[in-house]
Amino acid sequence: MEIATGDNLLVSAQIAGLSVQAVLDSGCGASIIDAALAARLELGAGEKRTISGLSGKAPVRLVRDVVLGIGDDTRRLPFAVVADLSAMSAAFGRPIDLLLGADVFEDRCIALNFANRRLAVAASGSFRVRRGWSAVAIGRGDKRELFVLASVAGAPPAPLMLDLGSSAALMLSSAYIAAHSLAIGKPVSTAALGGVEGIRTVDLLTIPKVAIASSIVANVPTVGMRNWLSTSTIGNIGLPFLAQFDAVVDVTAGLLWLRPLEPRRRLPMLKDRSGLGLAASPTGLTVVHVAAKSPAERSGWAIGDRIVAINGHPADATYTQGKQWQWRYGPAGMIVRLGMAGGGTRELRLADYY
Repeated sequence: MEIATGDNLLVSAQIAGLSVQAVLDSGCGASIIDAALAARLELGAGEKRTISGLSGKAPVRLVRDVVLGIGDDTRRLPFAVVADLSAMSAAFGRPIDLLLGADVFEDRCIALNFANRRLAVAASGSFRVRRGWSAVAIGRGDKRELFVLASVAGAPPAPLMLDLGSSAALMLSSAYIAAHSLAIGKPVSTAALGGVEGIRTVDLLTIPKVAIASSIVANVPTVGMRNWLSTSTIGNIGLPFLAQFDAVVDVTAGLLWLRPLEPRRRLPMLKDRSGLGLAASPTGLTVVHVAAKSPAERSGWAIGDRIVAINGHPADATYTQGKQWQWRYGPAGMIVRLGMAGGGTRELRLADYY
C-alpha cells in the first residue's frame, strides 16, 4: 500500500476488470466510484439517491452487481455508489477513482502494517492474537458507520468513527468541542476540507491526548466539524491516528486490534504550518483557503493566488508523488520561497498557528 501525501492510504484494486488506485475508506458505508470512471466503464444510469457525507449531503447514483478485487481477493458487491469525487481529487492532487468503503471489510480480516507499507486480506476470524496487541470493540452506528470508544482529553469514552479514508488524525463535532471546553485557552484556526459533499470550512486545534483502551496518542492535530451529521458518533479517528499502530480490523468479529509502533516507525501526524489550503493541478497550486491567524493570512495571501514553484522547483504533475508537498509541514521558522504564476517570488515563514 502507498501512504500518499503522508495521510492517504492507496491500494491497488480492480473494478469491473479495470486496474485503479483506490483509497481505503472505512468511513464510507459503501464503496464509491467516481462518476468519470463509471462513465468509462459504461456502468449505466443507475438509481438516483442522496447520501450523507461528514457534514453535508450529495446526490449520487447506485449501480448494481459490481465485481471488485484487492490483490487476490475478489468479491461481487450487490451495489456501489457513483458520485463526483472531483473535490477530493483537487485537494489530493491526483484523480481519486474509487473509495473502498466498509462493505469491503465485511467477512474479511484486514491487517495494516504501516511501518512496512503492507496490507493483508484474510477471512474473518483468522487473526491470532500475540503479545503486545490490545483488542478494541467495534460498534455500529444508526447508519451502519463503524466506531470505537475513545477518551478525548481525559473525558469519558465516547464513540469515534473508524475512518481510514480521513486524512485528519482526529475530527470532532463543534458541539462536542464546545460542551467539553476543548478550545478554551487554545489557538484555533481554519481549513478547507473536501468530500463527496464538496468543500467545507472547518476549524483546527490541537488536542493534548486521545486514549483508546490502554493506548494514548499525544498532541493530536484535530479538525472541528461545524455541521457533524452523525447522530451515533462525536467525530472520527483517521488514518494518521491509526498509523501510530499496527492495526487489524475484523468488522464481522466486531474487533479492532492495535499494537503501538516505535516512535521512529510511526506515520507522522502532519501539521500544516503555512496556512495555505491548496488545490493541485499539473500546472501549479491554487490557493482555495487562507487559514485564520496563520502565516499566510499575516502575509496577505488570498484565494485564487497561484503557485508554480517551491524553492525553485516546478509545482507540476509530480507534486503529490515526490516530496514537494512536504514543504507546508516543515519546522516552525523555516522560510519557503514560492514562485508565483504572474512572475516573482514570495517568501513565507512557517509557524505553529493552532
